[in-house]
Amino acid sequence: MREILSNKLIRKLVLLFSDAALVNLAALLALEIRFDFNITGSNIEYKIAFIDHFFIYTCIVLVIFYLFGLYRSLWRYASINEMMSIALSAFWSNIAIYITFLLLDVNMPRSFYIINMFTMAAFVGGLRFSYRVLRRIEMGKLQTNKLNRPLSKVLIIGAGEAGVMTAKELLRTPDMNKVLVGFVDDDSNKIGKK
Repeated sequence: MREILSNKLIRKLVLLFSDAALVNLAALLALEIRFDFNITGSNIEYKIAFIDHFFIYTCIVLVIFYLFGLYRSLWRYASINEMMSIALSAFWSNIAIYITFLLLDVNMPRSFYIINMFTMAAFVGGLRFSYRVLRRIEMGKLQTNKLNRPLSKVLIIGAGEAGVMTAKELLRTPDMNKVLVGFVDDDSNKIGKK
């Protein structure tokens, strides 16, 4: 499975189809939340309207995700910058969907777009950051000495930006066969921090 996902094109396609599924689930959840998980009677028309236009909705969202670079990033290094890109792309996607649905005379409650922005960002962000979490778990397993050599203990001097970058690099490259035991810093405000 790992070899299949190592192919760049296949990874992007998997991510694209995952996004397509997730943004549609996010929209359906946004409708459910809007109507307190009780879509019945006259409210069912909103769900039917969305289902009738899900292809247009999906295309708009995926194009905006592409424009915001969500398929160019290295998700193993996902950080605040990537989360900001996801939030902005969710915001602009919902603006574009609102305008498109308005032009197509698709009647949706205005609150749907706001709720959808949050559910979309949560689902898409969750997918991307779950990759990072799984990778960190995998690295933790690898860091338990896959080479059967004793791990060298490392103490980093300086808990500033350079020290944190060094620690992250140690965690990302388990084949160095080193384990971080702590930081030494002269700033008393950093004592006991993680």
